[in-house]
Amino acid sequence: MKNIFKELFKKNDENELELTDAEIKIREKIEKEFYFKAVWGIIFSAIFLVILFFTIFFINVDGEEDTKVPKLEGLKLHEAIIALQERALYPKLTVRNSTPNEKGLIINQDISAGSVVKAGRIIGITASLGGVIDSVGSYEGQSLKAVEAELQKLFSSSSSEPILVIDKPIEVISEEPVGTILSQDPPAGTEITDITKLTFHISKGKEVSSYQVPTMTSLTFEDGLKKITQWPIRYRFIVRKKKNREDAGIIVAQTPEKGITVPWTTVLEMTMTEPEGYPSNYSFGLLELVVPNYQVSVPMVVERVKNDGVKEIFVDSKTFGGPITVPYLEEVGTRLIISVDGVEIQSFIVRQL
Repeated sequence: MKNIFKELFKKNDENELELTDAEIKIREKIEKEFYFKAVWGIIFSAIFLVILFFTIFFINVDGEEDTKVPKLEGLKLHEAIIALQERALYPKLTVRNSTPNEKGLIINQDISAGSVVKAGRIIGITASLGGVIDSVGSYEGQSLKAVEAELQKLFSSSSSEPILVIDKPIEVISEEPVGTILSQDPPAGTEITDITKLTFHISKGKEVSSYQVPTMTSLTFEDGLKKITQWPIRYRFIVRKKKNREDAGIIVAQTPEKGITVPWTTVLEMTMTEPEGYPSNYSFGLLELVVPNYQVSVPMVVERVKNDGVKEIFVDSKTFGGPITVPYLEEVGTRLIISVDGVEIQSFIVRQL
Protein backbone atom coordinates (compact mmCIF):
# COMPACT_ATOMS: atom_id res chain seq x y z
CA MET A 1 0.00 0.00 0.00
CA LYS A 2 2.91 2.27 0.73
CA ASN A 3 4.00 1.94 -2.91
CA ILE A 4 0.54 3.08 -3.99
CA PHE A 5 0.88 6.26 -2.03
CA LYS A 6 4.29 6.84 -3.52
CA GLU A 7 2.82 6.60 -6.97
CA LEU A 8 0.32 9.30 -6.04
CA PHE A 9 3.15 11.69 -5.26
CA LYS A 10 5.38 10.69 -8.18
CA LYS A 11 6.42 13.45 -10.51
CA ASN A 12 4.86 13.16 -13.89
CA ASP A 13 6.25 16.31 -15.36
CA GLU A 14 9.87 16.03 -16.42
CA ASN A 15 10.21 19.81 -16.28
CA GLU A 16 9.11 19.98 -12.60
CA LEU A 17 11.76 21.50 -10.39
CA GLU A 18 13.54 19.20 -8.01
CA LEU A 19 12.57 19.51 -4.34
CA THR A 20 14.96 20.53 -1.64
CA ASP A 21 15.87 18.18 1.19
CA ALA A 22 13.52 20.00 3.57
CA GLU A 23 10.65 19.70 1.11
CA ILE A 24 11.32 16.03 0.61
CA LYS A 25 11.21 15.40 4.37
CA ILE A 26 7.88 17.31 4.63
CA ARG A 27 6.44 15.29 1.76
CA GLU A 28 7.58 11.98 3.31
CA LYS A 29 6.03 12.97 6.63
CA ILE A 30 2.73 13.79 4.92
CA GLU A 31 2.84 10.45 3.05
CA LYS A 32 3.54 8.49 6.26
CA GLU A 33 0.73 10.19 8.19
CA PHE A 34 -1.73 9.63 5.35
CA TYR A 35 -0.69 5.95 5.08
CA PHE A 36 -1.23 5.18 8.80
CA LYS A 37 -4.54 7.04 8.90
CA ALA A 38 -5.82 5.12 5.89
CA VAL A 39 -4.79 1.71 7.29
CA TRP A 40 -6.30 2.35 10.73
CA GLY A 41 -9.45 3.69 9.07
CA ILE A 42 -9.86 0.42 7.13
CA ILE A 43 -9.22 -1.70 10.26
CA PHE A 44 -11.73 0.24 12.38
CA SER A 45 -14.30 0.06 9.58
CA ALA A 46 -13.91 -3.75 9.39
CA ILE A 47 -14.23 -4.12 13.18
CA PHE A 48 -17.32 -1.92 13.15
CA LEU A 49 -18.94 -4.04 10.41
CA VAL A 50 -18.23 -7.29 12.29
CA ILE A 51 -19.69 -5.90 15.53
CA LEU A 52 -22.71 -4.60 13.63
CA PHE A 53 -23.26 -8.02 11.96
CA PHE A 54 -23.22 -10.01 15.22
CA THR A 55 -25.41 -7.44 16.95
CA ILE A 56 -28.07 -7.73 14.26
CA PHE A 57 -27.74 -11.56 14.23
CA PHE A 58 -28.23 -11.98 17.98
CA ILE A 59 -31.04 -9.47 18.05
CA ASN A 60 -32.86 -11.50 15.40
CA VAL A 61 -32.15 -14.87 17.10
CA ASP A 62 -32.78 -13.92 20.70
CA GLY A 63 -35.55 -11.60 19.86
CA GLU A 64 -37.97 -14.29 18.60
CA GLU A 65 -40.92 -14.77 20.91
CA ASP A 66 -41.67 -18.02 22.73
CA THR A 67 -44.62 -20.05 21.45
CA LYS A 68 -46.33 -23.33 22.34
CA VAL A 69 -46.37 -26.28 19.97
CA PRO A 70 -50.01 -27.14 19.11
CA LYS A 71 -51.45 -30.68 19.16
CA LEU A 72 -51.15 -31.88 15.57
CA GLU A 73 -51.82 -35.61 15.81
CA GLY A 74 -55.26 -36.45 14.44
CA LEU A 75 -55.48 -33.28 12.33
CA LYS A 76 -55.67 -33.28 8.56
CA LEU A 77 -52.44 -32.20 6.87
CA HIS A 78 -53.69 -28.75 5.81
CA GLU A 79 -55.13 -28.16 9.29
CA ALA A 80 -51.79 -29.01 10.89
CA ILE A 81 -49.91 -26.62 8.57
CA ILE A 82 -52.33 -23.79 9.38
CA ALA A 83 -52.01 -24.51 13.12
CA LEU A 84 -48.20 -24.27 12.85
CA GLN A 85 -48.30 -21.06 10.81
CA GLU A 86 -50.56 -19.44 13.40
CA ARG A 87 -47.78 -20.04 15.97
CA ALA A 88 -45.00 -18.87 13.57
CA LEU A 89 -43.70 -22.44 13.30
CA TYR A 90 -42.74 -24.39 10.18
CA PRO A 91 -43.43 -28.04 9.25
CA LYS A 92 -40.96 -30.70 8.11
CA LEU A 93 -43.15 -33.38 6.51
CA THR A 94 -42.60 -37.14 6.24
CA VAL A 95 -45.16 -39.78 5.19
CA ARG A 96 -45.72 -43.48 5.86
CA ASN A 97 -48.42 -46.15 5.74
CA SER A 98 -50.58 -46.87 8.77
CA THR A 99 -54.27 -47.86 8.86
CA PRO A 100 -56.89 -46.93 6.24
CA ASN A 101 -58.92 -44.74 8.62
CA GLU A 102 -55.84 -42.58 9.32
CA LYS A 103 -55.27 -41.67 5.68
CA GLY A 104 -54.40 -37.97 5.31
CA LEU A 105 -54.09 -37.41 9.07
CA ILE A 106 -51.06 -36.48 11.16
CA ILE A 107 -50.02 -39.58 13.12
CA ASN A 108 -46.85 -38.27 14.79
CA GLN A 109 -45.05 -35.04 15.71
CA ASP A 110 -41.42 -34.92 16.87
CA ILE A 111 -42.03 -32.21 19.52
CA SER A 112 -44.92 -32.96 21.87
CA ALA A 113 -47.93 -30.68 22.11
CA GLY A 114 -47.59 -27.96 24.73
CA SER A 115 -43.79 -27.71 24.48
CA VAL A 116 -42.47 -24.13 24.55
CA VAL A 117 -40.14 -23.27 21.63
CA LYS A 118 -38.89 -20.19 19.82
CA ALA A 119 -40.97 -18.84 16.97
CA GLY A 120 -39.55 -19.95 13.64
CA ARG A 121 -38.74 -23.46 14.93
CA ILE A 122 -39.12 -26.36 12.47
CA ILE A 123 -41.52 -29.08 13.72
CA GLY A 124 -41.30 -32.58 12.22
CA ILE A 125 -44.69 -34.13 11.41
CA THR A 126 -45.64 -37.52 9.91
CA ALA A 127 -48.74 -37.88 7.74
CA SER A 128 -50.44 -41.19 6.96
CA LEU A 129 -50.73 -42.55 3.44
CA GLY A 130 -53.43 -44.92 4.70
CA GLY A 131 -53.21 -48.70 4.67
CA VAL A 132 -50.99 -50.74 2.39
CA ILE A 133 -54.23 -52.00 0.85
CA ASP A 134 -57.70 -50.48 1.10
CA SER A 135 -59.96 -53.41 0.19
CA VAL A 136 -60.15 -57.19 0.67
CA GLY A 137 -58.71 -59.22 -2.17
CA SER A 138 -60.18 -62.28 -3.84
CA TYR A 139 -58.61 -65.41 -2.34
CA GLU A 140 -61.05 -68.14 -3.30
CA GLY A 141 -59.38 -70.98 -5.22
CA GLN A 142 -55.93 -70.19 -3.81
CA SER A 143 -54.13 -72.30 -1.24
CA LEU A 144 -54.20 -71.06 2.34
CA LYS A 145 -50.41 -71.22 2.61
CA ALA A 146 -49.97 -69.08 -0.52
CA VAL A 147 -52.34 -66.39 0.81
CA GLU A 148 -50.60 -66.38 4.21
CA ALA A 149 -47.21 -65.94 2.51
CA GLU A 150 -48.60 -63.15 0.27
CA LEU A 151 -50.01 -61.14 3.18
CA GLN A 152 -46.88 -61.65 5.29
CA LYS A 153 -44.69 -60.34 2.45
CA LEU A 154 -47.04 -57.40 1.85
CA PHE A 155 -46.99 -56.13 5.42
CA SER A 156 -43.37 -56.96 6.18
CA SER A 157 -42.30 -54.66 3.33
CA SER A 158 -44.02 -51.67 4.95
CA SER A 159 -43.76 -50.00 8.32
CA SER A 160 -47.48 -50.41 9.06
CA GLU A 161 -49.09 -53.02 11.27
CA PRO A 162 -51.00 -55.83 9.48
CA ILE A 163 -54.60 -54.77 8.89
CA LEU A 164 -55.66 -58.11 7.38
CA VAL A 165 -55.45 -60.98 9.86
CA ILE A 166 -56.32 -64.57 8.96
CA ASP A 167 -58.58 -66.13 11.57
CA LYS A 168 -58.57 -69.86 12.32
CA PRO A 169 -59.82 -71.51 9.09
CA ILE A 170 -62.85 -73.81 9.01
CA GLU A 171 -62.23 -77.16 7.36
CA VAL A 172 -64.88 -78.52 4.99
CA ILE A 173 -65.07 -81.84 3.16
CA SER A 174 -64.50 -81.10 -0.52
CA GLU A 175 -63.22 -82.54 -3.80
CA GLU A 176 -60.72 -79.68 -3.96
CA PRO A 177 -57.09 -80.25 -2.86
CA VAL A 178 -56.47 -80.02 0.88
CA GLY A 179 -55.90 -76.40 1.99
CA THR A 180 -57.75 -74.80 -0.95
CA ILE A 181 -59.83 -71.75 0.03
CA LEU A 182 -63.47 -72.45 -0.84
CA SER A 183 -65.05 -69.25 0.49
CA GLN A 184 -64.09 -66.14 2.43
CA ASP A 185 -65.63 -63.64 4.80
CA PRO A 186 -65.64 -60.68 4.26
CA PRO A 187 -66.02 -61.03 0.48
CA ALA A 188 -63.61 -59.62 -2.09
CA GLY A 189 -63.84 -55.86 -2.59
CA THR A 190 -64.94 -55.08 0.97
CA GLU A 191 -63.47 -51.73 2.02
CA ILE A 192 -60.93 -51.95 4.85
CA THR A 193 -61.32 -49.24 7.48
CA ASP A 194 -59.61 -50.95 10.40
CA ILE A 195 -57.97 -54.24 11.35
CA THR A 196 -60.03 -56.90 9.55
CA LYS A 197 -60.20 -60.64 10.25
CA LEU A 198 -60.39 -62.98 7.27
CA THR A 199 -62.31 -66.20 7.85
CA PHE A 200 -61.72 -68.93 5.28
CA HIS A 201 -63.53 -72.18 4.62
CA ILE A 202 -60.83 -74.50 3.34
CA SER A 203 -60.93 -77.97 1.86
CA LYS A 204 -60.02 -80.88 4.11
CA GLY A 205 -60.18 -83.27 1.16
CA LYS A 206 -62.62 -86.04 0.45
CA GLU A 207 -64.67 -87.51 3.27
CA VAL A 208 -63.28 -90.64 4.86
CA SER A 209 -66.27 -92.81 5.71
CA SER A 210 -64.57 -95.37 7.96
CA TYR A 211 -61.63 -95.96 10.29
CA GLN A 212 -59.64 -98.89 11.61
CA VAL A 213 -60.22 -99.42 15.32
CA PRO A 214 -57.00 -98.81 17.27
CA THR A 215 -55.74 -101.03 20.11
CA MET A 216 -56.80 -99.49 23.40
CA THR A 217 -56.71 -102.39 25.89
CA SER A 218 -53.88 -102.53 28.47
CA LEU A 219 -53.36 -98.76 28.32
CA THR A 220 -53.76 -96.55 31.38
CA PHE A 221 -56.81 -94.35 31.05
CA GLU A 222 -54.52 -91.26 30.70
CA ASP A 223 -52.60 -92.85 27.81
CA GLY A 224 -55.84 -94.14 26.30
CA LEU A 225 -57.31 -90.63 26.38
CA LYS A 226 -54.24 -89.19 24.66
CA LYS A 227 -54.34 -91.88 21.98
CA ILE A 228 -58.06 -91.80 21.20
CA THR A 229 -58.10 -88.00 20.87
CA GLN A 230 -55.61 -88.16 17.98
CA TRP A 231 -58.61 -88.85 15.70
CA PRO A 232 -62.11 -87.32 15.55
CA ILE A 233 -63.55 -90.64 16.76
CA ARG A 234 -66.69 -90.82 18.88
CA TYR A 235 -65.74 -92.57 22.12
CA ARG A 236 -67.05 -93.38 25.57
CA PHE A 237 -65.38 -94.58 28.77
CA ILE A 238 -67.12 -97.00 31.14
CA VAL A 239 -65.72 -97.41 34.68
CA ARG A 240 -66.01 -100.46 36.96
CA LYS A 241 -64.19 -102.01 39.92
CA LYS A 242 -61.20 -104.17 39.06
CA LYS A 243 -61.61 -107.94 39.06
CA ASN A 244 -59.20 -110.73 40.02
CA ARG A 245 -55.70 -109.78 38.87
CA GLU A 246 -56.66 -106.70 36.90
CA ASP A 247 -54.72 -103.51 37.52
CA ALA A 248 -56.43 -100.32 38.65
CA GLY A 249 -56.91 -97.45 36.20
CA ILE A 250 -56.37 -99.66 33.10
CA ILE A 251 -58.50 -100.11 29.96
CA VAL A 252 -59.45 -103.79 30.14
CA ALA A 253 -61.90 -104.10 27.23
CA GLN A 254 -63.04 -102.29 24.09
CA THR A 255 -65.91 -102.47 21.64
CA PRO A 256 -65.53 -102.77 18.63
CA GLU A 257 -62.49 -105.02 18.70
CA LYS A 258 -59.10 -103.74 17.61
CA GLY A 259 -58.11 -103.91 13.93
CA ILE A 260 -61.55 -103.99 12.32
CA THR A 261 -62.82 -101.25 10.00
CA VAL A 262 -65.97 -99.42 11.07
CA PRO A 263 -67.89 -96.30 9.91
CA TRP A 264 -66.83 -92.93 11.34
CA THR A 265 -70.13 -92.73 13.19
CA THR A 266 -69.24 -95.78 15.31
CA VAL A 267 -68.76 -95.06 19.02
CA LEU A 268 -65.68 -96.78 20.50
CA GLU A 269 -66.51 -97.93 24.03
CA MET A 270 -63.63 -98.51 26.42
CA THR A 271 -64.10 -100.25 29.75
CA MET A 272 -61.60 -99.25 32.42
CA THR A 273 -61.00 -100.21 36.05
CA GLU A 274 -61.38 -97.58 38.72
CA PRO A 275 -58.05 -96.02 39.82
CA GLU A 276 -56.77 -96.71 43.33
CA GLY A 277 -54.09 -95.40 45.67
CA TYR A 278 -54.24 -91.74 44.62
CA PRO A 279 -53.79 -88.92 47.21
CA SER A 280 -56.72 -88.13 49.50
CA ASN A 281 -57.01 -84.58 48.17
CA TYR A 282 -57.59 -85.90 44.63
CA SER A 283 -60.83 -87.15 43.11
CA PHE A 284 -61.57 -89.44 40.14
CA GLY A 285 -64.65 -89.18 37.93
CA LEU A 286 -66.11 -88.90 34.44
CA LEU A 287 -67.03 -85.73 32.61
CA GLU A 288 -70.18 -86.61 30.69
CA LEU A 289 -71.61 -84.29 28.08
CA VAL A 290 -73.50 -84.32 24.81
CA VAL A 291 -72.07 -82.22 21.99
CA PRO A 292 -74.21 -81.22 18.97
CA ASN A 293 -73.48 -83.23 15.84
CA TYR A 294 -71.33 -81.53 13.18
CA GLN A 295 -70.94 -82.25 9.48
CA VAL A 296 -67.18 -81.81 9.85
CA SER A 297 -64.85 -82.36 12.79
CA VAL A 298 -64.41 -79.37 15.11
CA PRO A 299 -61.83 -78.69 17.85
CA MET A 300 -62.62 -79.85 21.38
CA VAL A 301 -60.45 -78.73 24.29
CA VAL A 302 -60.60 -79.62 27.98
CA GLU A 303 -58.62 -77.28 30.26
CA ARG A 304 -57.83 -77.52 33.95
CA VAL A 305 -57.50 -74.47 36.18
CA LYS A 306 -55.60 -75.49 39.31
CA ASN A 307 -56.09 -74.08 42.79
CA ASP A 308 -53.02 -71.83 42.30
CA GLY A 309 -54.57 -70.35 39.12
CA VAL A 310 -52.34 -72.20 36.65
CA LYS A 311 -54.27 -73.08 33.49
CA GLU A 312 -53.36 -76.15 31.38
CA ILE A 313 -54.81 -78.09 28.47
CA PHE A 314 -55.08 -81.82 29.14
CA VAL A 315 -57.35 -82.81 26.20
CA ASP A 316 -56.84 -81.33 22.75
CA SER A 317 -58.81 -83.18 20.09
CA LYS A 318 -61.41 -82.96 17.35
CA THR A 319 -64.95 -84.27 17.42
CA PHE A 320 -67.98 -84.78 15.19
CA GLY A 321 -70.15 -84.29 18.28
CA GLY A 322 -72.50 -86.65 20.09
CA PRO A 323 -72.16 -88.15 23.61
CA ILE A 324 -68.65 -87.83 25.09
CA THR A 325 -67.14 -88.98 28.36
CA VAL A 326 -63.76 -87.83 29.63
CA PRO A 327 -62.15 -89.54 32.68
CA TYR A 328 -60.21 -87.33 35.09
CA LEU A 329 -58.08 -87.66 38.23
CA GLU A 330 -57.61 -84.14 39.55
CA GLU A 331 -56.98 -82.26 42.78
CA VAL A 332 -60.15 -81.29 44.61
CA GLY A 333 -61.12 -77.69 43.74
CA THR A 334 -59.68 -77.84 40.24
CA ARG A 335 -61.94 -76.31 37.61
CA LEU A 336 -62.43 -78.22 34.33
CA ILE A 337 -63.54 -76.23 31.28
CA ILE A 338 -64.81 -77.93 28.10
CA SER A 339 -64.82 -75.87 24.88
CA VAL A 340 -66.03 -77.02 21.45
CA ASP A 341 -65.17 -75.04 18.32
CA GLY A 342 -63.84 -72.22 20.50
CA VAL A 343 -67.02 -71.91 22.60
CA GLU A 344 -67.15 -72.92 26.28
CA ILE A 345 -70.01 -75.40 26.69
CA GLN A 346 -69.45 -76.69 30.22
CA SER A 347 -67.53 -75.87 33.38
CA PHE A 348 -67.07 -78.27 36.31
CA ILE A 349 -65.46 -78.05 39.77
CA VAL A 350 -63.81 -81.26 40.98
CA ARG A 351 -65.43 -82.35 44.27
CA GLN A 352 -64.47 -84.95 46.85
CA LEU A 353 -66.55 -88.08 46.26
